[in-house]
Amino acid sequence: FSFLGSPAADFFQLDSPERGFSYSREGPLDMRMDLRNKITAHKIINKYSEHRLNQIFHEYGELRQARRLSREIVSRRKVKKFETTTQLCRTVEEICRWRPQKGKIHPAAKVFQAIRIEVNQELESLSGFLERMAHAIPKKAHITAISFHSLEDRIIKHTFARLAIPEDSPPFLKILTKKPVVPSEEEVKVNSRARSAKLRAAEKI
Repeated sequence: FSFLGSPAADFFQLDSPERGFSYSREGPLDMRMDLRNKITAHKIINKYSEHRLNQIFHEYGELRQARRLSREIVSRRKVKKFETTTQLCRTVEEICRWRPQKGKIHPAAKVFQAIRIEVNQELESLSGFLERMAHAIPKKAHITAISFHSLEDRIIKHTFARLAIPEDSPPFLKILTKKPVVPSEEEVKVNSRARSAKLRAAEKI
C-alpha cells in the first residue's frame, strides 16, 4: 500500500480558465480550490495592504521584485481595479521587465503561485494533513509527497523528521529519502511542470 499526494492544486483546476489559476489564460482572479472559500485572488490583489502583498510575493513566491510589484499594484488599483488574470500578468511582466529566456521561470508563475497559496492557506494545512495520513495508513505502507515549492518541501521534510524522531513517543515513520528525488532533464523536457518538483517518501513502522 502506498499513498501519493501533492499539496498543489490539481492540473485540471490549473488548466481551467474560469478558475483563474493560470497566468497564461484569460480568466477572473479567483484561484479558490474550494468555491466556498470567501477569500479570492481578486480580494487579495485589490484589498490587501502593500506590506502584506510584499510578504506574500516574497515568502510564497520568492520574487526578487516583490516590494516594487506590491507598490505598483496598490498604486494602479486606485485608478482601476484588477479583474482578470491577463491584467495582472501584464502588470507583472512590465514591473519585472520580463523577457522570455530559456530556462528562466516567468515571474507571473511565482506571483500566481504565491497568491494561490495565500487564497487556499496551503502551507497551514499541509503539516496536519501529512500527520493524519501517517496515522491512517497501515504498517509497512509508504507515504509519498511531491512538492512544487521550497516552502512546501521544507514542511514535508520537517514533518517526516518529527514523526520519525518524536519527542514523547516511539517513532512510527522511517524516512526513505534522505534527499528529495528530483526529475531528470529528460522528464522536464517532456513535462515542463515537473521542473520544480521534489519527492519525499517515508514508511510506516
